[in-house]
Amino acid sequence: MGDTALKSWVGQQLHRVMGMSDATLAEYLIELSRRRASPAQVLDELREEVPVDGKIEAFVEELYRRVNVNKPSDLI
Repeated sequence: MGDTALKSWVGQQLHRVMGMSDATLAEYLIELSRRRASPAQVLDELREEVPVDGKIEAFVEELYRRVNVNKPSDLI
């Protein structure tokens, strides 16, 4: 998935799970997913800033999978 398509998908999902969409937040979540070793680490960081529910957990897990789809598993 290209960056433009990924940003669009993240924006749509943010609107679905949080009721809002923001390009800067979408980019932040994409980069956070690229830099963390697991979806759990992404969620831990998010919990410091926002309440996390099941919808957000599912979104982060799918985002992490999409961002890291081509990364070798020993690097994830």
